[in-house]
Amino acid sequence: VKKWIFKFNFFVKNSKNPLVCRHHELTLLKNLIEMFPAFVFPIELREDSSIIKQALVDSRLSIRKMLMTLNSLAGAMEIQHYARGLVISHCEEASHIDDACRLLELSCKKKNLPIIPLFESKEALLESKNILKKWLSNQQNDERVRRYWEGKFEVMLGYSDSSKQIGVFPSRLLISKAMKNIEKVIKGASLTPVFFHGSGGSIARGGGNLKEQVSWWSSSAIANPKMTIQGEMIQRLFAAKEILNSQSIHLATEALKRRVGKTKISFVTEFDAFAQSIEKEYRALVEDKDLMEQLLKGTPYEYLDLLKMGSRPSKRKKGDAFTLSSLRAIPWVLCWTQTRLLWPTWWGVGTAWENLSSEQKEQLKKSFQQEDPFFCSFVKNLGFTLSKVDLDVWSRYLRPKKDDLLVEKFQKEYEKTLTFFHQVTGEKQLLWFRPWLQESIKLRSPHIHLLNLIQIMAIKQNNTALLRESIVGIASGMLTTG
Repeated sequence: VKKWIFKFNFFVKNSKNPLVCRHHELTLLKNLIEMFPAFVFPIELREDSSIIKQALVDSRLSIRKMLMTLNSLAGAMEIQHYARGLVISHCEEASHIDDACRLLELSCKKKNLPIIPLFESKEALLESKNILKKWLSNQQNDERVRRYWEGKFEVMLGYSDSSKQIGVFPSRLLISKAMKNIEKVIKGASLTPVFFHGSGGSIARGGGNLKEQVSWWSSSAIANPKMTIQGEMIQRLFAAKEILNSQSIHLATEALKRRVGKTKISFVTEFDAFAQSIEKEYRALVEDKDLMEQLLKGTPYEYLDLLKMGSRPSKRKKGDAFTLSSLRAIPWVLCWTQTRLLWPTWWGVGTAWENLSSEQKEQLKKSFQQEDPFFCSFVKNLGFTLSKVDLDVWSRYLRPKKDDLLVEKFQKEYEKTLTFFHQVTGEKQLLWFRPWLQESIKLRSPHIHLLNLIQIMAIKQNNTALLRESIVGIASGMLTTG
C-alpha cells in the first residue's frame, strides 16, 4: 500500500497539468488511501426494469436479496459506502424509477441509495426528457434527490444498444441531444446532473479516442466525468502512469476549455438529414432476418455460448437467435470485429452521403473544416474503423460458399463510405491525424490474416479449442474484442 501511495503522490506532484495537480478529488483520494489502507470501493448494482417490478412482490428474486444483503453488510454505516447506486436497465417510463425507489425502501428501509435510470434504446433516449420531467414534478421525488442523494441526479446513457439498433452516427446524435435535454431538465429543477456514459472499448459501442469522445459532451458531463471501462481497455488505459496521466490531461484540458468558452457545441440541421438517411439504410439491413442469419453464420457467433468467453449469454432468451432484439451488443460487435467487416460503424454512411443535396454536402464539409467537435469525432473514428476493414478476408468466412452478390453489396457501400470520408476531410490517408496508428495497423494486419484463416479452419472443423485461441489472437491484433 505504501508503495502504491508513493506512486500516486509522484503522479500528482509531477503532472504537468496544473488542474490535475490541484484537483480536490485527487487530493481527497490521496488522503483517504493514506488514512484507510483497506478502503472499500463501492460497487454498482444493476437490474432490468421488468425484474425490479417483479421483485416488489417476489422476495426470491436476486436483486431483492442483493439489496437486503447490502443493508445487512452496511449495518450502522450508510449503504452508499458499499454501493454507488442502482442502475435501471431498459428504463422507459417514470414508473420504472418509482418501482426501484419502492424496492429499495422495501428491502433496506432506506432512501439514500441513488436510483440511476439507464436510457439505452432509441425510444428511451427520445423520451428521456419527458420521463425525468414527469418524475421530478412529484414533490416527494424532488425532496428525495435533495435530501438523500446530495442534490445530484445521475443518468446513464447507453451507447451499445442504441448503436446496434440504428447505427453509430444516428446513435451519437441522439445521445448528444438527449444529454442536452436531460441537463436542461435537471438543472431547471435546481439539481446537479451527473452523466454515466455506458460506452465500450470499440467504436461501434461508444469507444474511441478519449480526447475526441469528451469534446462533444455537455459541460455537466465534463464537470463530473463518469464512464464504463471495459475489461479489455483497463490494461491499455491504466497500465502505465504516462498513459493514465494523458487520459487525465484530456479531461482537464476539456474542462478548462469549457471555463473559457472555447468549446462550442451546435448541431446543424444537415446532421439530422444525414442521420435519418443512415438509419434508414442501417435498419433495412439489420431488420432483414434472412440476411442477418446469413451474415452471422459466417462468424464465430454460434460458438460463443459453447466457448463461454463472455460475462453474460451471447443472446437473450426471448426471440429468435438471429433477430436484432435477441442479440446482445458485445457479441454482436465481437463477430464483425473478428471477421474484419466492422460494418455497424460504417454501413449506410456512403449511401446517405450520396443521397444528400449539394448544399447539404457543403454544410457537412464546412462543419468538419470548422472543427465541429461532434462531427469531427465521428469522422475521425470512422477513418480508424475503415482502416481496419478487410473485405477480402471477410468474404472467406461466408458459408456454405462465397456469395458474390453479397460481397459486391458490401464492397459498393464500403467504397461509397470511403468517398464520403475523402470528400469531407480532403485527405488521402484514413489516419492522417495519427500516422503512427496507421503504420501500426499496417504492420499488424498480415499477422491477423493468418489468424483469420486459422479461425475459418476451426469453424469448418468444429474445433472449439483452436477457435478460442484464434478469437483471442485476432482480438489482440485488432486491439479490441469488440
